[in-house]
Amino acid sequence: MKKLIKGKIDSFKIEDKLLLEDVSLALDKHEFIVILGRNGAGKSTLLRHLSGEIKNPKSKVIIQEKAIEHYSVSELAQARAVLTQDVQIGFDLSVWELVELGRFSSKEGVRESLIETCLKLTGLYEKREQSYSSLSGGEKQRAQIARTLVQIYDVDDAIYLLDEPTNGLDMAYQYEVLKLIKELATHRFGAIAILHDLNLAAQFADKIILLDEGRVIACGTPKEVLTTHHIEKAFKHSVLITDHPTMNFPLIVSNFKN
Repeated sequence: MKKLIKGKIDSFKIEDKLLLEDVSLALDKHEFIVILGRNGAGKSTLLRHLSGEIKNPKSKVIIQEKAIEHYSVSELAQARAVLTQDVQIGFDLSVWELVELGRFSSKEGVRESLIETCLKLTGLYEKREQSYSSLSGGEKQRAQIARTLVQIYDVDDAIYLLDEPTNGLDMAYQYEVLKLIKELATHRFGAIAILHDLNLAAQFADKIILLDEGRVIACGTPKEVLTTHHIEKAFKHSVLITDHPTMNFPLIVSNFKN
């Protein structure tokens, strides 16, 4: 299987705090990887290394067989799209105009049919003329997903990196968004997402990377990673695990006693 991205971070510190140590990751084409871990485990820091936002001499990131430092800004924008947390827009735009921003790095420029497709995929086509600032929190998140998706939708071997894509979404849209990402990864490119919900990760991920204090403590399929031992080690929280009653993935339930 073709490797879209390979990353190895020997170590990364801010001041005296070690944030990542001996972390390796490889994303195959048509694969959806989910990164899990409690707050402060190093998830976003890892994603920022993979996106090229963090320049670290003790890391090596290869995108489509080319070192990330050899990409120009425009080349990198055409190879991968990044959904970050809490995107701030300093001026008012319509939903259509916001999504259109995602095409500025493309050699082909703006393609209205592509913008229309991504708005329909995220359930926002009917609100395309509406002001972005008037949207609800969940709608804004879906608009940002459409903006980043349109950047790479027509790119072969593209990489989609998402930091908490379900943030602010209600239950139905959490499932809809992850179903969309899974389908796009399966049929078009590859995706890596940070999630907090273990059951969503269990249902949609092809592979899970579990971090604890900046180190990988488990990597593999949902059933291999989401064990009571791994979860309790990473999250310091007692859980019960059973098989989902109708689908083939583990179901995690808190065993907290009040």
